[in-house]
Amino acid sequence: MFAIDLEQKQYKTYILSDQTAQSRLEVVPERGGIITSWQVRGREMLYLDTERFANPELTVRGGIPILFPICGNLPDNAYTYQGESYTLKQHGFARDLPWDVTDRVTQNMVSITLVLNSNDQTRAVYPFDFQMIFTYRLQGNSLEIHQRYVNHSAEAMPFSTGLHPYFQVSNKTQLQFEIPSSQFQNQRDKSVQSFLGSLILNWTKLMLRLESFLANQQRLLIWGNKSG
Repeated sequence: MFAIDLEQKQYKTYILSDQTAQSRLEVVPERGGIITSWQVRGREMLYLDTERFANPELTVRGGIPILFPICGNLPDNAYTYQGESYTLKQHGFARDLPWDVTDRVTQNMVSITLVLNSNDQTRAVYPFDFQMIFTYRLQGNSLEIHQRYVNHSAEAMPFSTGLHPYFQVSNKTQLQFEIPSSQFQNQRDKSVQSFLGSLILNWTKLMLRLESFLANQQRLLIWGNKSG
């Protein structure tokens, strides 16, 4: 049985559930279209800093924030386009703006579709007209994120996009990653250094940012396309 409930917490929160699989997803459109919780058989998959989430002046640390139109940061958070100078902060603005709910489905699966359109606020830092369409689909132990990016400008629209998931980990001292890279850049002094491909983490406090996740038969699938 699939259902979508709406709860008025600090923000309107849409709760998608697959009751047969005991899976549950919480989405907050007005706080950047973010997924704040993903549970499978009672197990929470995501970390969320609730204090930062409650403060609209701060970016969210946790859940699955949406990065657009840039991932990472620019030198001095500034760039020039067609002779005009713009300021664009780290990871862009999509994670900070309210999104609109345009569709809800509860037949054979449960899904919700959110839309973010360009406006005067976005054009002040990113001079393009666009539409972003995200569909979060929950079925069984799977979460699928379908993405579409539409360029409504007359010229080509450069952008980068990404997700910034924070996964819940019980024993952070035992984490070890294998990363297919031979170099890394030190973000403090911008130096490029050699990297052997493995990373062992022994920090007592750590918030994870992973690009893919597969454990205990839970799946996160990401689909995307762009059009202009």
